[in-house]
Amino acid sequence: MQRAEWDGIAQQFLNHKNYAAGTVEHYTGSLKRYFDWCEGQGIEPENATTGQLLLYREGLRRTLAENTANSRFKNVRSFYEYLLRVGRVQQNPTDLIQPAHIGLNARDMLTVEQLGRVWDVAEGRDRIVIGLLALCAMGRDEVRSARAEDLHQRHGVLTINVRGRRGANDLGWVVIPAVLAGELTSFLAGRRTGFILQGTGDSGITSLTYINGVVRRVAKKADLGFSFTSITLTETLRSLAIVHRFSYASVLRTTSHGSPQRRTALVKNLELTPDEHASMRLGRMLEARDSEVERAILQAETLLSDRAQHPAAAVMVASATLERVLREHTAARDIHVTKKDPTLATYGSLLRGHNLITVGQLRTMERILTYRNDAAHGWFDKVSREDAVWTVHEARKLARDFVSAP
Repeated sequence: MQRAEWDGIAQQFLNHKNYAAGTVEHYTGSLKRYFDWCEGQGIEPENATTGQLLLYREGLRRTLAENTANSRFKNVRSFYEYLLRVGRVQQNPTDLIQPAHIGLNARDMLTVEQLGRVWDVAEGRDRIVIGLLALCAMGRDEVRSARAEDLHQRHGVLTINVRGRRGANDLGWVVIPAVLAGELTSFLAGRRTGFILQGTGDSGITSLTYINGVVRRVAKKADLGFSFTSITLTETLRSLAIVHRFSYASVLRTTSHGSPQRRTALVKNLELTPDEHASMRLGRMLEARDSEVERAILQAETLLSDRAQHPAAAVMVASATLERVLREHTAARDIHVTKKDPTLATYGSLLRGHNLITVGQLRTMERILTYRNDAAHGWFDKVSREDAVWTVHEARKLARDFVSAP
């Protein structure tokens, strides 16, 4: 069938739907793009298979924003439903393709991947602004008024006192995740006083116009297919927390959402360490984007944050991830393993014999193996939450050491 005939059928479809002019234009663009693709692939639309439609959808996702790609493919799906109804095709090739969920409007949140793109293109001072807005859920006024003397170490984690936030149980501070803490330390270069983002005016404080300009500049560089504002970034942590099922308490703790009195009543009796804050988890999700090992450790942390799960589950995931890293490291070094079913202790001894680990690292592996064995054999009472927190933390450190080792 010639292209002109398909354009005519598309027009019949649109006339049948009786759409408004704006909707007709949207559908016309979607179908034109699809017909162009079919011509380029040598495919007749009525003969397109499910596999070919999947390839087309993946192509849309690579070149368009997620919501735009999903919307365009939905239009193609509706077109095939029409063709089936009027008897021009015997089956709808899109029936077996699971509809993609179209999330919130782009103005309301970014996905982790989109936020990662924004983070990657931001540099220097811009990255500090983006990090405080998106990873720490701080508002524009909070970011511009943040001072170097507001930074403090709590339980080995960098935190910042947020001016204007008040409440019992020290609710006036939020965590700086590791991915941002290093950038912030380098940016300050030893400076311990004054506004973090020093302005040029008499007040020394950065203007809101400057903050808005940074966001616009970075949004343009990220080229996500849509624009966003500082509010988008501030709201993103809360939105991603819902999508990825963060601890609700940790979100309240970080975003300062709701009345201080209600937050205080909810949070003051919870045992939330800085490591459990929503900011820390989102920062680690950014770090884990390109690392299977980091994603696995993050899964262990997720299990640990779910109070319905026994800490032993986190121990199993973290220790198994570390064992995999050691197995791959040993193989890369051409170290022969004779034991039929090697364990962490096996790999530790072999690596120690080749002077590739320290005595301290070997002792850490042995302790992790003890907790793993207790968990594997059902001795759950021997694996406390503190043991699991330690195991996940140390497994991450060791895994990073051996993944990055030459």
